Amino acid sequence: MSKLSYKIFLILIIFMSTFYNSQTVTVRGIVKDSLNINNFISIIVNDTINKFTDKAFKDETFKNKNSNKYDELVKKFSTFPNYPDGSYSITAKLTDTLYFYKRDYITQKYRVADIIKKNIKVILRPRPCIHYRKCDQKASSRLYVFVGKK
Repeated sequence: MSKLSYKIFLILIIFMSTFYNSQTVTVRGIVKDSLNINNFISIIVNDTINKFTDKAFKDETFKNKNSNKYDELVKKFSTFPNYPDGSYSITAKLTDTLYFYKRDYITQKYRVADIIKKNIKVILRPRPCIHYRKCDQKASSRLYVFVGKK
């Protein structure tokens, strides 16, 4: 009888863990940039929109077949924070990842479970500038490259 109860217990644990992973929650948090401008920040679940556009650019039949689904993806899997305070709210699974984008800033990503558990406040940092440096090579390196086509 103990083997039967042990097997039932294992089945229940497996069932509960699969249900736990598929559970959707509403994630609330704060995202800001380091300059406190806080506009034009986008929050996307699992980088879904970028994956969709990349596939649409590579595969013409996929693009023609799913051209009307882009707006639906944007409504379902992305949001923008409120302007003055940077607060946001989005629905996602506990196993999903949220990507925080802003042009000329370093993209950050966090798991939904971590955001909820650790109450993470996201602060986006600017992308570092790469300054142009003039080449100061005095002598030639005697390395020659020819690229041609017949």
